[in-house]
Amino acid sequence: MLTATNRRKISVTLIIAFVVIVASIVSAGTLETSSRKHDSYNFGALSSLIPAATTAISASGQEGQQNALANLSNREIIVQYIALNPGLYLRELSEDLGLPMGVIQYHIWSLVKEGQVEDYRDSRYRRFFATAANYQMVEKRIISLLRQETVGKILVLLSRGTPVSHKELAIMLGFTSQAVSWHMSRLHTTGFIKTCLQNFGKSYLLREDIPTVVAKYLRI
Repeated sequence: MLTATNRRKISVTLIIAFVVIVASIVSAGTLETSSRKHDSYNFGALSSLIPAATTAISASGQEGQQNALANLSNREIIVQYIALNPGLYLRELSEDLGLPMGVIQYHIWSLVKEGQVEDYRDSRYRRFFATAANYQMVEKRIISLLRQETVGKILVLLSRGTPVSHKELAIMLGFTSQAVSWHMSRLHTTGFIKTCLQNFGKSYLLREDIPTVVAKYLRI
C-alpha cells in the first residue's frame, strides 16, 4: 500500500492535471461561462482525462500549472480534492491543501449546504465525500475505517477471504492479544466482522460482501 504522503502527492498531481485539462477546454470555448463556476463536476469521467492531463502538465511546465491553480477557487480545489480523497476530515483537508482551518470550515459547510459535499460522522471525526460520487452507506463506512491506520490494516488482512486467528492477527499486527481484542470489539459493532471457533481458537473473517468493497477502496 502507498504511504499517506505518497497518496497525497499523487492526489495533488491529479488535481493539477484536472485543472490543466479544464483550463484548456475553457480556452477553446467548449465550456460555459464562469457563471457556472461552482457547479458540481462529473467526477466519474476523471479517469479518462488522466493520460491527456499528464501530457498537458509536461507541456505546460511549472508556470502553466501555477496559472491554472491561480484560476481555481479554494472552494473548487476543496471539492476536487475530496473527490480524489474520499473520507478526509477537516484537519487533514487543512494540512493537505495548506489552507487555514477557518477557510476550510467556511467553505466545507457551504459546500455541504449546497449539496456538493456530504458529511459522514464516524466514531471520531466528521468525514467528507463528494456528493456526485453517490457513495452507498456501506462504502462510506468502509472508507472511513480504511483511513484509520490499525483498523484499516485489520480490514486488509481479513479481506483475503480466509479466517485469521486471534493469535495470527496479533503477530501480523505486532500487537498484544489484549490490543487485538480491543480493536476487534470496536469492529464487531460495525456488523462487518464474523467470529468463528476453530481448533486453534477464535478466528475472524469479514462478512461475505465486505472484501469486495475493501478491495475497491484500497487506493485511498
